[in-house]
Amino acid sequence: MSIQNVFPNLFHPRNRARFLGLSLIALLFALHKETSSALGTICIFLHFSLALIWQPLWHSTTPLSARSAAVLVACISGLLLWPGWLIITVWLVIIIGLLGGESAGTRRNQLPQLIAMSSLFITLLLIVVPLLLNVTLGNTLLEAIAFGAAFVLAGVLIFIPVRQSPRVNHQIDYLRAISITFLALLLASGSALWMYRAQILYSEALFQTMISIAILIIVANWLWSSQSGHSMIQTLWNRYLLNLGTPFEQYLIFLSESAQRHTTPQTFLDAALQKLLSLDWVTGVSWWDNATRIELGEPSLFKTQVSGSDSEVTIYSQNDVGPSFVLHIQLLVHLIEHFYSALQREAQLETHLRMEAIHETGSRLTHDIKNLLQSMHYLAAVVEASKPEQAQESLKLLQKQFPELRQRMQATLEKMKKPGEFDSGMISSVQWWKAIRSRYDDPSITFTTHEAVEGSIPKDLFDNVAENLLTNARYKQQSDRSIVIDAQFMSSADSTRFSVHDTGPPIPEETARRLFRESVHSDQGLGVGLYQSAQLAQRHGYELSVFQNDESGVGIELNKQ
Repeated sequence: MSIQNVFPNLFHPRNRARFLGLSLIALLFALHKETSSALGTICIFLHFSLALIWQPLWHSTTPLSARSAAVLVACISGLLLWPGWLIITVWLVIIIGLLGGESAGTRRNQLPQLIAMSSLFITLLLIVVPLLLNVTLGNTLLEAIAFGAAFVLAGVLIFIPVRQSPRVNHQIDYLRAISITFLALLLASGSALWMYRAQILYSEALFQTMISIAILIIVANWLWSSQSGHSMIQTLWNRYLLNLGTPFEQYLIFLSESAQRHTTPQTFLDAALQKLLSLDWVTGVSWWDNATRIELGEPSLFKTQVSGSDSEVTIYSQNDVGPSFVLHIQLLVHLIEHFYSALQREAQLETHLRMEAIHETGSRLTHDIKNLLQSMHYLAAVVEASKPEQAQESLKLLQKQFPELRQRMQATLEKMKKPGEFDSGMISSVQWWKAIRSRYDDPSITFTTHEAVEGSIPKDLFDNVAENLLTNARYKQQSDRSIVIDAQFMSSADSTRFSVHDTGPPIPEETARRLFRESVHSDQGLGVGLYQSAQLAQRHGYELSVFQNDESGVGIELNKQ
């Protein structure tokens, strides 16, 4: 059974500051001049053990690699077998780098970090470095104050309350850790060099080095601002705030991947809010818009409200987030809303396309039924107008046309059973032309064949175009019997062309401009026949166009592109 199982609360993340405080107190006892050698070794071992529990690099759930274990063994051996001041100095610099590079999360959790950093810098610069250089601070009271301040700050870490979620994942900003490490080395080495160079006390050299570094930073900031117009410190501070405690880049990657992975807006929103709730400083999330209300986690006294274009979002946090985190929250909420709105628009577009397909299917079937009714109306009118002595001719006409009508009705019924499947296959061009001439056996229509070579053409396309063009021409002919209709067909090895020309009035200019691009007003129907024919022709690689539109007549042709 592991120690974690026996003492489950001992290794809670909020106790890490206490382990760090105890380890610093043990180190200070080992560094005190009144401590014996044996007791100092015990304190060094205790310090390293507690620091190992505190460290942010390995956790209880992370397996320890062979290389990491070798590094730990080497450090323990060096601290126990060769407890020199140089080793202690290097070790303190490493701890300062790890502590400075660790993301503390909320402002309240930053306070223990600042206290520990202060204790470590005092221990390094005022206690360990003088022992390494075998010099004194020049004032016994200053040495006592340094030890006392380091002890007090380390003791405060034990009792200061820390609110930290058990799911917190400590992350190390290695660039910041290296920067703080170099700062500690610069202060220590610079003070030592200046002490020997100026032949002054170490405490005076340390003070002058700190003043020199501060002046150097101020001058560099002034040069930066004079060239760019922005303060270097302000730029670095703003960049720091924008990355403070919130894995912004990781969350952005998560949102973009979730937007591609989730197919519905609601599942994406649920995943995004759950991910937002997983941040260690967030206790609850509330999302409200016109159609959705989601509440996750638990409300708290500290909340931040963000108003989007169509939503109201409330983020509950462990404590007051401050103005820097408000900017973070606004960015995250707007990103969620942006991807959520994009998925909503995509879903609406998909619904619109589906409804458009349904509408197109229904309109085409309606148009086919209209053509069938018009053909039946034409046959009924012929039979009704025939005289008794023409009964035999009328019967022959019906016997000739009814099989074709039956086939067309059967094809329309099949389309109604299987919406969207309009392709009736290919047919011989000679056979199709013969069937059209037989179907429209009308003396008022002239059928002209320029060339007819055996080949295959899309049956549904040519049937649809022929019905629309011939029906429209015959409708114009009903108002003016002098109109002549000429249907021409040309089929060769290279191209296929079908056209219908009538001597009726031209198509209005506005209608001709919109023809084949959208549905237009029609006195005899729904005005979508030619538009649907043009769309069908385009899918089969053909083009429907007007080759004549003037006072001498109107001509429309179907030609292969």
